[in-house]
Amino acid sequence: MREVSEDDKVEAEKHFEAGEALYEQGALGMAISKYEKALALNPRYTHAYVNKGNALRKLGWFAFALKDYNTAIEVDPEYAPSYNSRGNIHNDLGLLINARRDYDMAIKLDPQFAEAYANRAFFNTMQRRDDEAKEDINRAVEFGMDRIILEHEVDRLKTLR
Repeated sequence: MREVSEDDKVEAEKHFEAGEALYEQGALGMAISKYEKALALNPRYTHAYVNKGNALRKLGWFAFALKDYNTAIEVDPEYAPSYNSRGNIHNDLGLLINARRDYDMAIKLDPQFAEAYANRAFFNTMQRRDDEAKEDINRAVEFGMDRIILEHEVDRLKTLR
């Protein structure tokens, strides 16, 4: 990959922030466009790959989302959110061994990553590993997530298994 100038990094950040705002508004196609502009300016912008992948996942474009998560991991194999997001897509696709491996890696890289604990808890719930799910819920709460919301989601998932 080419060297990225400071000006390109600043401009990429502006596109990224615009993409985040559009994502929050539900304008996923426009958000993807902004993330792509950010990546054209800074192809090493890991967070932009992850957020673009998240928007693609929400649209149901799983293969494209997976590609972006994989690229994010290639660019920065130490960025825990890449693994967490890829775990979600692997879970969506029924690639359960890969999903578990990705959640575990996200937690290994960032032992205080509450969202990864929550996602692994949801995964464990669906796999009928309720004791492991409870442990992960406790860790997610320890690192800032709301217990009531998490336990409500676990209860909802139990009705689906």
